[in-house]
Amino acid sequence: MAQAPLVRPRGIYGDPPRARIGAYGGIGLFGQVDTTADGVVYFIQAIVLRGPDSLGPAIRHARDAHRYMIVSAAEFARRRGQWLFRLHGVQAGPEFRAHADRLARTIGIVGSGVAIEPDYEVALVVPKVLA
Repeated sequence: MAQAPLVRPRGIYGDPPRARIGAYGGIGLFGQVDTTADGVVYFIQAIVLRGPDSLGPAIRHARDAHRYMIVSAAEFARRRGQWLFRLHGVQAGPEFRAHADRLARTIGIVGSGVAIEPDYEVALVVPKVLA
């Protein structure tokens, strides 16, 4: 996984981080890194990373922010001595589920996807994300 940009993308604030990128329902990202009794979770309320070419800069910004949030969640989990964290999509549709499963295949635990209707989550591995 590519490392997070050295500079926090515009629209991300707090520690643990929260993201408010773009307009809800459009290109962007709404989510936060949080802790639960089970560990660190990167909750995503809304994410749109594709659109027409004319929105290229907005798409790049949303993707950079998503990468930053994944790496931030991994760093947060590492600081807590945990080797994995969860990526949790709220009211996750088929596109999000496919995206989460692709992430699990490359930087997580293959087959870790769990439907918690209407949500969906996968387990991502801290060393793989931070490699």
